[in-house]
Amino acid sequence: MQAQLYNKEVSTINNNSININELEKKIKNQENYHFIKEISVISRYSHIYLKNNLKGYDLGSGQFMHLMVLYRNPNINQDTLSKIINIDKGTTAKVVKKLLENGYITRIPSENDKRSYNLNLTEKALKLKKETSKIKKNWNSIILNNISQNDFEIFIKTLNTISENAIKYHEENRCEHGK
Repeated sequence: MQAQLYNKEVSTINNNSININELEKKIKNQENYHFIKEISVISRYSHIYLKNNLKGYDLGSGQFMHLMVLYRNPNINQDTLSKIINIDKGTTAKVVKKLLENGYITRIPSENDKRSYNLNLTEKALKLKKETSKIKKNWNSIILNNISQNDFEIFIKTLNTISENAIKYHEENRCEHGK
């Protein structure tokens, strides 16, 4: 009776295009499955997509990411920007310098801390907001094609956990960026 139930479940799973044997192999051999390669592929092609779609705007993919954060969090300082993106302060400083040079942001002394500067979007950046949003939405629709809402939510939850684990490891081990 249990064997029939198991066979029925496997049959149902196989009809839904999941090969249980392959899944079991991946689970048993997790150390041989390099999911980081998949993340690298997504990252690499995302950078290429952004590079191709940001031509003429003097924006690279890193600057694009910082600009997207500033659209959602206007008038923040560089330290806060670094923390939100989880990128070291040196990299953020280089990106901020480029965004300043290209006229996308201004730096205004903070009212709370005169040693700190808040980053504000310029009219040029605000005019580009619709276009950058369109670029982001289009890329998301391309890479999330044929992904159910449920699968996407599980993926995001899992990816957040993996990211948090990586951050926690580096914080606990005081790993420095690039070392």
